Amino acid sequence: MNHRALKFLRKLNWPLLTHLASEKSTTNGLYNLSKALADSGVSVQEFRAFRRAQWDDNSKTLPVWATAHLVALKTRTPQQANSRVLQAVADSNDASLLIMASVTLARFGLLLPLQQVLQEFVSLNPGPQECNIMLQAIATLRTSSPATEEMVSRLTAFMKEHTYSLDTTTVNSLLEPRFTTPVIIQLIRRETSFKEMQTSSLNRLLRAYTKLADKASAKETLAQLESRNQHSAVPNQRPSSPTISTSLSDKSSLKRDPRTSLHRPPAPYLSTRTSFAQSPAPPRLQDWTHALHHSVRDMSMSVRRFMRLFHKHVGRTSIHRIQPSTATYTVVMRGLVIRNVPRLALRYWKLLLQSGLPMDSRALTAGIQALVLSGEPHTAIATLEAFCSRADSMDLPSPRWTIGRTPVLLDVIAMNEIMVAFLRTGRPDVVFKLWGYMSPLYGVLPNYATLDIVLRSARLATRLDDSVKGNIYLAWQTLQRSNPFRSQEVNKPFVVRTRKDALDDITGVTGTIATGPRVYRSGLWDGMRAGDRARNVFLDILAGNFPQLKEVSCPARVSGNILATVKSEGSAPFFNHAASQHKHPHVIPTDTTFLSYLHLISVAPAPPNTPTYETEVPLLLAWMKELNIHPSRGTLATALSMFVEVESKGSPMWNQDPYTPPSSSSTPAATITTSSLPLEASLREERPPPVPSSNWLATLRMRTAATMSPYDRLVEFISSWVGPKNMPNQHDQEQWRRVLEKVRERARLPPKLSPSLDGMERRNSKAGRESKKSDSSA
Repeated sequence: MNHRALKFLRKLNWPLLTHLASEKSTTNGLYNLSKALADSGVSVQEFRAFRRAQWDDNSKTLPVWATAHLVALKTRTPQQANSRVLQAVADSNDASLLIMASVTLARFGLLLPLQQVLQEFVSLNPGPQECNIMLQAIATLRTSSPATEEMVSRLTAFMKEHTYSLDTTTVNSLLEPRFTTPVIIQLIRRETSFKEMQTSSLNRLLRAYTKLADKASAKETLAQLESRNQHSAVPNQRPSSPTISTSLSDKSSLKRDPRTSLHRPPAPYLSTRTSFAQSPAPPRLQDWTHALHHSVRDMSMSVRRFMRLFHKHVGRTSIHRIQPSTATYTVVMRGLVIRNVPRLALRYWKLLLQSGLPMDSRALTAGIQALVLSGEPHTAIATLEAFCSRADSMDLPSPRWTIGRTPVLLDVIAMNEIMVAFLRTGRPDVVFKLWGYMSPLYGVLPNYATLDIVLRSARLATRLDDSVKGNIYLAWQTLQRSNPFRSQEVNKPFVVRTRKDALDDITGVTGTIATGPRVYRSGLWDGMRAGDRARNVFLDILAGNFPQLKEVSCPARVSGNILATVKSEGSAPFFNHAASQHKHPHVIPTDTTFLSYLHLISVAPAPPNTPTYETEVPLLLAWMKELNIHPSRGTLATALSMFVEVESKGSPMWNQDPYTPPSSSSTPAATITTSSLPLEASLREERPPPVPSSNWLATLRMRTAATMSPYDRLVEFISSWVGPKNMPNQHDQEQWRRVLEKVRERARLPPKLSPSLDGMERRNSKAGRESKKSDSSA
């Protein structure tokens, strides 16, 4: 039974579907079913005809209650949630049915269909109750992203336009720790004042501000809570006197309890208990774990001090000995991994396994990170399969040695952390395998952060494959494929039919426990170079999720053969290979994703017979504008820095303007002299080009299209899009140009000189020196 769907069915007041969700077949249950049928206006014949409706049935012939039953209670996979039944839900014009579809889509993290459902929901002009329940449905997403922030912002703007208010349940749902972001908090504060918030909402808001380290807002919220406690007739805190009993069987204590005597103070009485000086109470496990958790991100704390805090209540000489929990071991392992001491973290992972404590996703993620960073990728994959193998994955049973154990359900955040660990150790090949098998093997759907990790892994694979060893291996693989004497069975592509085939494909690059670990060999991904394959994945997502991008025209075209294709077809040449269906409807690119793609194409050249990356830069900005993605100054500065390098490479784009209309005479068009622009002067002096000022932008707008260079058109396009105030200044341009140069320098360095390219975890220089001391003290 889907408890989340049952909760929303009760909120929407659907007695028939609520009864079907509970599936009670008793005499009383049959009476309730007949009563629910009568209240819903559904005949017994109709109920018997459509109760067993399946996904293969024609959804247009199903009644509303049968479609809702199918969407809310019979959805088992993301493919079913994004099937043709969703179109029937959109055509029903029923707000309650759209809310149930949103609950199902949020369960699987399908953001793109969820946006479409929200658009249909807003077009129906729903009431305040439906809007609040829809916000609660969106808040059931496991993680928050810029796409979810946009959906919440859109619906709250609709409610503000119709003077609807947020109720307490909605505010509490939006302030869940897994869903709260600074943007959502700002929306709540804009729509709801402190006076309108309940105490429970203020407590959640205080925890959110504390997590974001917003001291001023947290202090203001705390003052509001304290003022409410002072003016409250019933205090929130329970009396701490040991003489007042909390048992309901003690009726005399109810007379003395201040909670029950609001008008008269309690009568004074003498206690028969003698007060003696007592020792301080022993610390609780929760307080100890909480102190360790706050020490994890404190990088000023050395490894030795961090381990001393842990062994304070675990060692044999401890006064108050506490048995660590799974959360305690998890915090310790994460603290050691962040301090770059994975070997020491691996010891506590083994202690957790020996303790017999229950395993959760966070502990498993920390243990796998310690295994990967310790140089044991084969053991990490075996551990992942041992604890997370699911019986319904790829329609195959779990391994025998995991039967009887409840599998650990990983989320996308845990999988992203595992992929980052492989990226830090220079194993982009494993990242590519996990991208392909994370959904069928472990039921985890990637998100925008996963795509960002894949793009950065492709950049690392390009750097590794450009080395001498990588080029030799790639040449050998090419000769093996082109060998005419090789058997046809060997030349066939690898086809995954069973779970064992998928695991063999992963362990083929990591190794097994029997064979030992395998080192990195090649970044080939499905027989293609990593950069080319990652670009195809990125374009597949854009073409499948946003087909309207094919009609977007390039704001600054380049001359040559590519110009004619791009000018006539817009963005279509980039999507010739892409599928028309939604391959990843749960992945919506963000500004960070486009920035990672810019860094990738700056290192990996475009394959033959495809437009060069100089043409992709303006198209990327045009796509971001079409998708309503607000670009950061770093993304704009990087795009301008990449696009301005065309002249230094000798491209003919500065000698002939593609927008110049053909002349009827045989006289060729005059070349455009742009030496007066600050761009050309800066290129001759070999320094980063400054972004033009507002006066120069005004002069630029006065020019005609025939006298503007492609760079001028790109600047004009960006300025009209984000505004002159949001344009990157000269400092931003120089800063992000240095970042781009560092990215390219790392692509030319030997692999051992830059082991970490992710930038997600800070390295502590003292961690390595103090690991030996911590080993001896532990």
